[in-house]
Amino acid sequence: MIEDEIFRKRRFVPSKMESFGFQKTGDQYCYETDLMNGEFHVILSVSKEGNVKGEVIDKMNDEEYVQLRSEHFNGAYVNTVRDSYRQLLGHIREAVCREVLFASEQANRITEMILNQYDVKPDFPWETAQYQSYGTFRHADTRKWFALIMNVK
Repeated sequence: MIEDEIFRKRRFVPSKMESFGFQKTGDQYCYETDLMNGEFHVILSVSKEGNVKGEVIDKMNDEEYVQLRSEHFNGAYVNTVRDSYRQLLGHIREAVCREVLFASEQANRITEMILNQYDVKPDFPWETAQYQSYGTFRHADTRKWFALIMNVK
């Protein structure tokens, strides 16, 4: 999903969200705006866990613009809508999120502990896409690993 890609390794900051224009409704935040000179309406919802759900409504027929999410639709107009939506999400990401090194909270807590105790930040040595999120921690003098954070199924 586009939202998962844009907000990967990001955490939402509630105070920034409210300043940006998100409205808190129950246990989630919602943001609404128009896109492409009012041709589309965007509704973005963020749960308290940080899960993002986006809807792009075509105002001409008042229905969700499903072409946005299908790889099979690849025309110039669909790509323009996709690009506009991605730009909007990127703007929101920069305004209301903070970057984290790992997707899971536990991995980020461990990273923070290692940074505080040993003054070592992780590096990400693999170029293969499926391993790019795996972080290693190395001794400053020998460069040997003393910790590895990775996803294990």
